[in-house]
Amino acid sequence: MLVEIDKIKVNDRIRKDFGNIEELANDIKENGLINPPVVTPEYELIAGERRLRAMKSLNYKQVEVRVMSVKNYAHKLMLEISENENRKDFTFSERLEYAKKIEEVEKVKANERMLSGVTPSEDVRKGRTTDVVAEQVGFGTGRNYEKAKFVSENATEEMIQKLDDGQLSINAAYKQLKEQKEKAEEEAIRLKNVNAGLQLKVNNKESEINNAVTNATDKLNKQIAQLNSEKSLLERKVKLNQEDSDKYNKLKSDIDFLTQQKTDL
Repeated sequence: MLVEIDKIKVNDRIRKDFGNIEELANDIKENGLINPPVVTPEYELIAGERRLRAMKSLNYKQVEVRVMSVKNYAHKLMLEISENENRKDFTFSERLEYAKKIEEVEKVKANERMLSGVTPSEDVRKGRTTDVVAEQVGFGTGRNYEKAKFVSENATEEMIQKLDDGQLSINAAYKQLKEQKEKAEEEAIRLKNVNAGLQLKVNNKESEINNAVTNATDKLNKQIAQLNSEKSLLERKVKLNQEDSDKYNKLKSDIDFLTQQKTDL
């Protein structure tokens, strides 16, 4: 059926690298649209975003589409993946995003089986979720999928680009990042030990300073106490001397008075 191109809704998609849209647009212009995009009855795009972008670049107002009903999110996801991978290989980033979506679906299925009490098949029991996901996405084994996730979480943008371009393998990137992480952890431990040693020295120096201040304070307190004691003693002596001086002056005055009376007689 033919629909207005602006009515087609493009939601969250796995495909991020669309390749050479201009080349595809030229092919459509020359040969026509051989395989129309696939949409849901609500015009949500299932497959064909590259073709849709190419036709928009050609200023198409309408586009022929194939309408397909989907059972659920998992079914729609599998249709998108199947359609895209048959036309252009997914990059590392796209494949990893695809794997994460599949992993979410598998976890939901596992929870549903557990809640419903359904006994899983022997194949399901034998394989971990990561193994199931890895096989569907093309990572090979669950171990390789775990490596891919580790790389995604720790790699630089430059390394991710090399993975997307096929210039670097997942194993090589994993090994490189693992070595970097181990060195970083060793360096962190070394720095932690250095910091601990420095902190110990600081604590010891602080203890020495505190002890020196305490000893100096005690010495000053003793000197102050001794001086206060000497001050009190001197004050008592001064007071006694003053009393003796007063007695002397009174006695001298009495003698002078009596002497004068004697003279007068």
